[in-house]
Amino acid sequence: LTLSIPTEYDVFTLDMSSNDPLFSDYSTTKADLDAQLAASNIYLNAISTIRNEEIVVTMTDSPLTNLNGMGDTTLMTLASALVDEYANYGITVTDYDVYHHDQLTFIQIYFHDTGKTVYGLQFYTVSNEQAMNFTLRSYEGSISSSQKNTIYAIVDSIRLNYEVEATPTAEASPAIAATKSPAGLAFIAPFNAHCAIV
Repeated sequence: LTLSIPTEYDVFTLDMSSNDPLFSDYSTTKADLDAQLAASNIYLNAISTIRNEEIVVTMTDSPLTNLNGMGDTTLMTLASALVDEYANYGITVTDYDVYHHDQLTFIQIYFHDTGKTVYGLQFYTVSNEQAMNFTLRSYEGSISSSQKNTIYAIVDSIRLNYEVEATPTAEASPAIAATKSPAGLAFIAPFNAHCAIV
């Protein structure tokens, strides 16, 4: 899987060099970073250079095979079941919907924490029995139009290096009305340009 991150983010990943200058910039070490990422199943953590938001990519095993092929009604039912699960962790879900990417199907979830200090827009999918989350977290209030554009552009940039099989379903899916990234925004940032995952 590949994706593009805007250049105004510092990107942390497990395969970073221990000599990357980001470690000193953030007063941490590769060992600390690796432990933090592994503990939370994080594969990429991109922090805005002004540190008011971050993008987190996680992956875990899933009992589901794929979300592709499931009808929107089934997916919305699945999304509604997540509301109580999030509440158990002190997270309030304020809205959710289905988003169709050209290779993947996502459930998009708007949320905030109990103290309303963190707001987020999360894109959740399952592919090849792996649950994947692509989440933008804002630390300065609810998700802005600009932040929404950013996470949509990142999600739209995702490319898989394997074929995704649709999960058989008896429900007929409605015609796909994919909401494309607003204004056709495209962020292309070299993935190795000052990159790291946190």
